[in-house]
Amino acid sequence: MDAPQLSPKPEPAAGDSRWIPIALAGVTLLAAALRLHTIAARSFWYDEGLSVQVAQLSWPDLARALWFREGNMSLYGLLLHGWMLFGSSEFWVRSLSALFGVATIPALFSLGRRLFDSRVGITAATLMTVNVAHVAFSQQARSYSLTVFCVTLSMLFFVRYVESGGASFGGAWCIASALSVYAHFFAGLMVLAEFLSLFFLRRGDFSWTGFFRYVRYWAYMLVPAAAIVLYSGGGQLTWLSPLTRTYFAYFVTHLIGNGGFWLPLLYAAALILAGWAFWNVARKEGRSTQLWRHALVWLAWIVPIVCVVLAGLWRPLFFLRFLLICLPGLFLVVAVGICRLKWSWMAGLAVVVIAALSLQGVRAFYASDFDMIHDDYRSATRYLLDHAQPGDTILFYLGPGRMTYEYYRSLFKPAVNPQVIYPAYAHDRVTWRDFQIEPLGVVFQDLPSTSPRVWLFLNEYDAPEGNRRGVAFMRRWCEIHYGRLEDTQDFPQVELLLYTK
Repeated sequence: MDAPQLSPKPEPAAGDSRWIPIALAGVTLLAAALRLHTIAARSFWYDEGLSVQVAQLSWPDLARALWFREGNMSLYGLLLHGWMLFGSSEFWVRSLSALFGVATIPALFSLGRRLFDSRVGITAATLMTVNVAHVAFSQQARSYSLTVFCVTLSMLFFVRYVESGGASFGGAWCIASALSVYAHFFAGLMVLAEFLSLFFLRRGDFSWTGFFRYVRYWAYMLVPAAAIVLYSGGGQLTWLSPLTRTYFAYFVTHLIGNGGFWLPLLYAAALILAGWAFWNVARKEGRSTQLWRHALVWLAWIVPIVCVVLAGLWRPLFFLRFLLICLPGLFLVVAVGICRLKWSWMAGLAVVVIAALSLQGVRAFYASDFDMIHDDYRSATRYLLDHAQPGDTILFYLGPGRMTYEYYRSLFKPAVNPQVIYPAYAHDRVTWRDFQIEPLGVVFQDLPSTSPRVWLFLNEYDAPEGNRRGVAFMRRWCEIHYGRLEDTQDFPQVELLLYTK
């Protein structure tokens, strides 16, 4: 027999909530404006080029590429494949991520209203709207904004499922949770947080039998994802460095908005108020529905961080964009703290000040990017094609860097198209094999060197030690087979070298 249904948190008085729909419409429109502004101003970088070329593969090649290379974002790859049937401009490609970024705002409001009340919901939605991390990754042709959206839906359906005593929304939670993992594997940590929150309910308030049935269904859906992880072994994450205190401070600053000195202090104050509210509920009610509501939002951002830090004892996994799944829980906790202020005008003022500081971080992102300097493939490709001659060939390092070049080559439609000789398993088109990183010594044994000129296209060449060795190997090959370095051009994170005989 299912447990009795849990009632949702009572709403504030009608007079207090009359302005909520207008506010929600306003922050949603603001979210759209922030995420679409300058969305096509920057070049696609290495990872975005992978997304675009995977999406443009034939179905057989797409399946192989997702299995061998992009399985961690397979849901996004499939959605982008359909999205690009209607356009391929930088604006259109990135607008898919912006769409999910905007859709997260009303979803987060609904989650906050369901857990607490409309004021918490609209406060959390406002914080998400002006958060620079969410804005920045909603402007990239990658899966991060989709992941945050799916995680938010997973939490919303989980709350509805628990409130119903297991009578409804179990299937919706199961599907949303599975989709979130196919958007990004780290999203599975949110299911762990949801599971742990159930221990804050009274015994008898929840049907564990029904829940484990849906967990089993969820696990069945993830069998292909588990196979991909077992096959790859996480080899694509070998570039990550061990976590340091400096990077952790950088992570915290940028996750909450990169808004200067005062923004972390305001967030810390809100977290203290929310923690005090959590403690009071625990002291007065013990394990209860209300305690579970508070526990869920705290666990939703703490559990992923703690798990990834502990995993770092085995191998480095801590990286800002991987932990964007913490944002919904973090903003809900901060919203609870803000709404604990005694007077409504104080809460409103706190939201305005935090929003103003957060928008400083957004403005800085528009001016100079967010978490890293991205590769300027657009300028590098244009220069190469403008100066190419018939018979030229191209080598890429890293090999899959060819993908972003191919995207811009298709846009520019040049008079001369140099032949790509690495990576190139089928010279007339890109295939799934071109996404693989092969040992250079094996590949270069039979590489042709009969052309009069070769372009060496280097991206992220100054990164890890292995990359530097690979670049040295390719430069040496060019020196042996061509001899003369005729031209060198530097672009952000890209270097072009032209060798001639």
